[in-house]
Amino acid sequence: AVNPDVGLVHVHQCDIYGNARCFGPGVSPLETAMASKRTIISTEEIITTDDIRKEPSKTTIPYYMVDAVVYAPFGSLPGGTQGLYEMDIPHFLEFMGASRDEQKMAAYLDKYVYSVASHEEFLDKRVGMARLLELKRQATIKEGYH
Repeated sequence: AVNPDVGLVHVHQCDIYGNARCFGPGVSPLETAMASKRTIISTEEIITTDDIRKEPSKTTIPYYMVDAVVYAPFGSLPGGTQGLYEMDIPHFLEFMGASRDEQKMAAYLDKYVYSVASHEEFLDKRVGMARLLELKRQATIKEGYH
């Protein structure tokens, strides 16, 4: 069994306490939270706890499995988030190519991680609004609800 020290799960919506919602098929978000010693939720949108209470059946991961919540719009990049934005395939292929070589990965991390001061700066300088809007335009949700 795999039991990571820290699991990072990106979701569509979450309240400040960690009640998280994933719409459509995901990559085992609940199982990741259950298996991890600590769980960090990054979310596209912070919603109110009242919203969670109105539709509790939409909660994928309950608060008691969560240690921290981070607001991170476009936080799946270069991956996608169902119904919100598609995967940035050229960027993903760049990442995959870099992951096979230590020097290429160092250059990738310098370009996309270490050379920007924040997530917002990464989105602005390394992705750009036009690309973000295009990824949003391409979005679909294949099953589930939204």
